[in-house]
Parts: sequence; structure tokens; C-alpha cells
Amino acid sequence: MTVADPQDRFAFGKNWQGFLDHHFTEERVTIAQKHLLDFLRLPDLRGKTVLDIGSGSGIHSLGMWRAGAERVISFDYDPNSVAATQALHARSGAPRNWTVTRGSVLDANFMAGLPKADIVYSWGVLHHTGAQWTALRHACGQVAEDGLLYIALYTADAYIRPTPEDWLRIKKAYNAGGWLKKRWMELDYIWFFMARRSLSGLLKVPGMARSYRQSRGMSMMVDLRDWLGGWPMEFSTLREVLSLCQDELGFSLRRLASDEPNSEYLFARRPEPGDLTPAVREIRSLAELSESRPLYVYGAGLGGDLLLPLLEDATNQTVSGLIDKFKSGEKHGLPILNLEEAVRTLPKDTPIVVSLAQFGAVAADLVKAGFTNVINANPVVVEQRRRLGI
Repeated sequence: MTVADPQDRFAFGKNWQGFLDHHFTEERVTIAQKHLLDFLRLPDLRGKTVLDIGSGSGIHSLGMWRAGAERVISFDYDPNSVAATQALHARSGAPRNWTVTRGSVLDANFMAGLPKADIVYSWGVLHHTGAQWTALRHACGQVAEDGLLYIALYTADAYIRPTPEDWLRIKKAYNAGGWLKKRWMELDYIWFFMARRSLSGLLKVPGMARSYRQSRGMSMMVDLRDWLGGWPMEFSTLREVLSLCQDELGFSLRRLASDEPNSEYLFARRPEPGDLTPAVREIRSLAELSESRPLYVYGAGLGGDLLLPLLEDATNQTVSGLIDKFKSGEKHGLPILNLEEAVRTLPKDTPIVVSLAQFGAVAADLVKAGFTNVINANPVVVEQRRRLGI
């Protein structure tokens, strides 16, 4: 299978070379390495073979190597990304246990020629291949018997206005535009989405750019151009990802960070106590709820406010109350339990319907506390917000 015609693709590699030329620092490598290890919950990568699919600038491959990986294998489809990663490899003394090559995750023969890896890493890449699900399936196939899969994919439910469909049109327009149009679209994005159409907000943008490096060591403007231009592009849902990786291929979901446009997933070949599988699931419609026990809604803010009347109108479920991480009290005639109270008083098989975008963090807290029926209803809330223009 091939990717989209190169003339239709965003110049990912040139963008990453610009990052190395203008923004690369040792501090950024340290931040990137820390983010990687923190999400993996590992102190280092000693004894690990790591496969970096879509290495981009190479900064994360460098972080993997510095974290003590026994072997790092980096590849990218874009020749300029390969050159960028090779530049960091050379700057590091061209270590023999770190190899850099060009290849496509969609090329079954190329992938079959790679060794199985203890950690397969692909952050914000697979959705840009033109065949996201084939790419994800191939990535899963490279995970060793006791290995981990760390991926990040753009989540459809993170985008309310503009919608995912609108963003795809914007990306096409950006890539079709000339130099002036691209710069105008970048300024327009900063004004609308970062400055929030206010002069006071605009004054905060330089500070936002300076602090942006704390997000995986990246650069705000490099990522902004990657976002506006990133084509080809596909969005996904939590349920779609779980359907392939968990239900079909047998991986266990160990971690989920879902409060950013890119949802981060950590899957494991072998399950361990505390994994989110099989305690979590996602619904796209309240018609999918068929709980035999009274349920609780997690989220006493806007999400809960939007979800409660929908539950009353569309289902025969009984809502016994709300849960908030810290707050107690009463709302809409229902009790609000803080998380500590919920853990202490509720049966662990109580259905808990989460109305928040931060489903990953909420689910981790609930599963750690022993709850076994955690339901992501944020897609229902997102659809209601789109309908109401909120």
C-alpha cells in the first residue's frame, strides 16, 4: 500500500529540519526524554530495543539512546526527516547501536524486515500516512512478546469548532496556498485560537511560545505549521483504537492521556494488574447504555450539566448522583460525591459515566481505586456541544 502522492503531502521533513536549525537545544532533548520515560513509567531504557516509527527531527530517538537503550532503530518516510535524524545521530558520534533509515510503516515487506522491539514508539505519525489503520496494525506487529506500544493519535472528539471535517479542509487549503497565504493562515490561527481574538491575549503569545518547549521539547511555531499543514490526515476515536489494538489484536491498555488533541496510548502485550483493560469502554450514543445498576456521572461541571438531561430523556437508566474529584454537595437534586467518598461508599461494579475530555486521567484514578465499569461518554457531550454551539 502506498501513501498519498508526494505533491499532496505537507513537507514534514523540511519543517523538522527547521526545528533543528533554529530551535534545537540540549534542554529540549532532556524534556523530550523525560516525557517519554514518564509516560512509559520507566527509569531508563537499559536493555531495551526501541523502534521509532516516523522519527521526524530525531530528538526523541536521541532521547531514547541517551536513556540507555540497548538498540534504537529510527525510520521515516520523508527523506528530509531521515536527514534530520541522521544529523542528530552524527552529532552524537554515530553510535553503532542507533540506526537511521528510510522506510514506510505501510510497507509490509519493510516492516517484516525489522526486528521486534521492546518498545514501539510512534508519536503523532500514523494518522499522517494516508492509511492510519494499516499503519497501526503494522506497528502493533513489531511489538515483542513482552513489549509496549506507545502511540499518539489525533482524537476526533477534541475538536468541537472547527469540526474534524472542517480541519481537513483547512489543511488542504494551507498546502495549496503560496508562501503569503500560509503565513496569513498561521497568523489567523494565532489570533483566533491562541490570542482568543483579543489584544491582551495576543500579548501573551510570546510567553506561550517560550514555555511551549515544556511540551515534549517542541517548538510552538514548528508544531503550529505541522498542525495546519499536516496532510494526509485522519482522526480516530478511542473506541476505534481499542477495537483494533485491544479487542482484535489482544493488547492491554496500560495508560491513556486524552486531554490533548493528540491522545497518547500505552498498550502492552501482556496485561498487568492496574491496566485499564477491561474496565473501560466508550459510547458514542446513550442508546448504547444498558446498565443493570444505577449509574453515577463523573463531572459536576458543564459536561455533567449537558449529559444529565440527555440521560433522562434518552435512556431508562437511573442516575444516583455525580462524582467530582474534589467537590462534594448537591446539584440538580442529586448528591455530589468527591472521589474519596465515591471510593469509600460505592460498590466497585457501579457504572461510572465520565463526561470529561480528561477521560484517561479519570479512568486511571477510578481503575486504581478498583472500579470495573468506567464509561467514556465525552463523545456524547461533544456532539451536544456542537449542536448547541457551546
